[in-house]
Amino acid sequence: MTGHAVYLSDGLLQKRPNFEADRARLVLACRLRRVDVHRMNVNRMQILTRGLTNRCPNCGGKTLFVPGKIFQMHETCPACGFKFEGAGGHEGFFLRATSLNFGVTLTCYLFPVLLLVFTEVISVPVAEGLAFGGALLPVILYRSSRSWSLLNYYIFSPQELPANHGKGAAGKV
Repeated sequence: MTGHAVYLSDGLLQKRPNFEADRARLVLACRLRRVDVHRMNVNRMQILTRGLTNRCPNCGGKTLFVPGKIFQMHETCPACGFKFEGAGGHEGFFLRATSLNFGVTLTCYLFPVLLLVFTEVISVPVAEGLAFGGALLPVILYRSSRSWSLLNYYIFSPQELPANHGKGAAGKV
């Protein structure tokens, strides 16, 4: 381009002779817009660490599971009122957790056992024993998979958390 740039202004494509001035205005507008629109109280790194440590993605409280009960999850966070079930206003939260648990078990446990049999590092009877022992892995990963399901959803849409002024307010059931 010989000093002309095509850019979007007021919904119209226009040619402008001063590319550098237009670019500077565009960069400044983007920076200002990011500060105003994308300001989040809970960022993706916090969501990641909270998801890996079984904490509420909204407030970070250790409140996902009922104390003393291995498989019972709170419906809402006792600390902030965030609704865990139906995260993001979508049904299928339990299905997401089950799918994640199955995928982790398959790829991180059963597939390596299969490779060890294929390369003849272990015998078939040993692999069968390991495969049946692998049935315990989903039970062991149950709590983590529920937390990973929340992590998986909110890492891609952190703007939907109530702490980030998302849909639904904290405390609503």
